[in-house]
Amino acid sequence: MATAPFDVLTTTATELETLLVSGKVTSTQLVEVYLAEIKKNNGYLKAVISTAPRNSLIERANALDGERSSGTVRSHLHGLPILVKNPGGSSSGSAIAVSAGLSPLALGTETEGSLIMPGNRASLYTMKPTIGIVSQQGIVPVSHICDAAGPMTKCVLDLAHLMDIIVDPAKTIVPSDGFASVLTHTWADLRVGVLDPAEWNYPDFRHEYEDAYKKIEGMAKSFEKYVPLPSGDDLEFNGADSLSTLWTGHFKEDFEKYTNGLEYAQVQTLEELVEFNRKHSEKELPPRYPNQDKLEKALAAKLSAETLDANLHHAREVSRANGIDKILGDYNLDVIIGPAESSITDLASASGSWEHPASAVWTDE
Repeated sequence: MATAPFDVLTTTATELETLLVSGKVTSTQLVEVYLAEIKKNNGYLKAVISTAPRNSLIERANALDGERSSGTVRSHLHGLPILVKNPGGSSSGSAIAVSAGLSPLALGTETEGSLIMPGNRASLYTMKPTIGIVSQQGIVPVSHICDAAGPMTKCVLDLAHLMDIIVDPAKTIVPSDGFASVLTHTWADLRVGVLDPAEWNYPDFRHEYEDAYKKIEGMAKSFEKYVPLPSGDDLEFNGADSLSTLWTGHFKEDFEKYTNGLEYAQVQTLEELVEFNRKHSEKELPPRYPNQDKLEKALAAKLSAETLDANLHHAREVSRANGIDKILGDYNLDVIIGPAESSITDLASASGSWEHPASAVWTDE
């Protein structure tokens, strides 16, 4: 397929499904289209580290086309290409890839802000699911109390369909007809509270936020302006950020649990990782990223279980009992909205996203 019969920049996975059902495209053709886009644009976007061998992708796509022809369709995403974030770090590559048309869908991960912030900048739909309902197998950890994998898509329906695939139904309630079945396509049943952008990192864009808030107020069931959610500064405990303390304290154990579960790993311990980076500094510690301070800090940390428990208690108290739970209850809200690139992601992370999934969404209004 020399030219795609659709716009890779705007076409959603749901729209591609329609094209597949109608026979206007095949999964094999989609693979060719998106591989061509990656070859054409990834040189300067640097969103994709690697792809599976083309022959393997074509072989798999042919098999899925055959299943569709015989009447077997596994899901709404049957035969659609997807990019999966390379374990560790921000999900900016996933966000860029979907926004720039290198893939219709992607998976990213987040400890604090790594889905929400790139998704916000790329004008995508994304969410950090509740901790534990999406498998973390194969994902390099930062902290087991905060890490989660999540979807990055061009529309909310795509997000719902991808959640159907990645969520473990044994860990949470999944609607019998999938998450898409509970989409209402309206704000009319939502009770919304919003944060003051001037206090949440965006004082220079207060006018723009005011305009957006007015639109939401006109659509929502109820609207509370500038609810007093605690800020990320309130997470400080004994002179340090409680989340950072927890991540530092958990990393060695979580990392080594991860490497011990691999069939093969050149390094097994945090000590070996730090030493490997030192020995191969020309590649692992290049001029643009010349240090491994966080790894060395985690290696040197001697934090007791009591210290970690105290920091976790403080983080949960600020983010839940005195934070999200309190605001939702006191103001009778369903959702709290604020600037994505602010400490709102700290609060969501500190809560563990337990019943508090964080998301970045866009309206057509």
